[in-house]
Amino acid sequence: CAAIKLVTEQLNQKYHMQPELHFAVIALGKLGMQELMIGSDLDVMFLYDIPYSADLSDADALTLHQYYNRLTARVINLLSQPSKMGALYEMDTKLRPYGAQGAVAVRLDGFTDYYASAAWIVENLALLQARVVYASDAMQQPAANALARAQLILEPPSKISKNIHEIRKKISEQYYSSNAWDIKYVWGGMMDLQWILKGLLAKYSARHPLPEHFGDTVGHIHWLQQIHAIDENQQQMLLEAHRIFHTVLSYLRLCHGNALKEENITDGLKEMLTDVTGMKDYKSLKQHLLRLQAQIYHMYQNLSYL
Repeated sequence: CAAIKLVTEQLNQKYHMQPELHFAVIALGKLGMQELMIGSDLDVMFLYDIPYSADLSDADALTLHQYYNRLTARVINLLSQPSKMGALYEMDTKLRPYGAQGAVAVRLDGFTDYYASAAWIVENLALLQARVVYASDAMQQPAANALARAQLILEPPSKISKNIHEIRKKISEQYYSSNAWDIKYVWGGMMDLQWILKGLLAKYSARHPLPEHFGDTVGHIHWLQQIHAIDENQQQMLLEAHRIFHTVLSYLRLCHGNALKEENITDGLKEMLTDVTGMKDYKSLKQHLLRLQAQIYHMYQNLSYL
């Protein structure tokens, strides 16, 4: 990553240090699934390690902790600083261990311990759609191993489903919407599709190790059908729902910024949405969207039985 290389050179020069870099970045959410769209922020987690050495004094170790936290802070600042065209990216690090109360850069053993014993189930679920997007040479294998261990959820499927329903209910209380064009938050929308996938991945990945580099939604759906977690009809429905949801939301954000009430959808936007989704007309698109949302909601409600 060019930003990490640049900041590392600056820090080494300023503090007269040149440590062997043990640093990695984990991407979550849309970045982790390689499905960024207009308005997406970058959900990331920064990991570092300080390998034990008999020659490493407590003062040197403390200096390295400070070094990696400053490295992280400067990378975030570099990638999110405003320009004439606006901010480059909005960085979101709230998904790290202990959230806003935790250090912005997480030591590797702290990451492993947290997800083994202190994390909520939904935090482990978030890692099922995560990937290592940067790792220095010394951190490539340790970061990959730590993420793989954290992705293994051994809780009973019933407990996973209960936890998913509880957190979804809390989200609905804050962002309730009955608007079918609120693609993300409406019941049966994009969020519920992702909860279905996370729940199924958590249930079946304990018996079927997740393949590497398959982290997008389409890859998840195909893999679940290959291991017979879902049937072909469910596979096709999930793929079509993902296609429609992702396409419609992308164009709504491009033209409006977010969810749009139907009475405010212009004729031009209706025509555009019809064209990009490949539907016959706007009425057909709306009926298709509502049918998919109903199917997703039904599947989500029966998640514990899948």
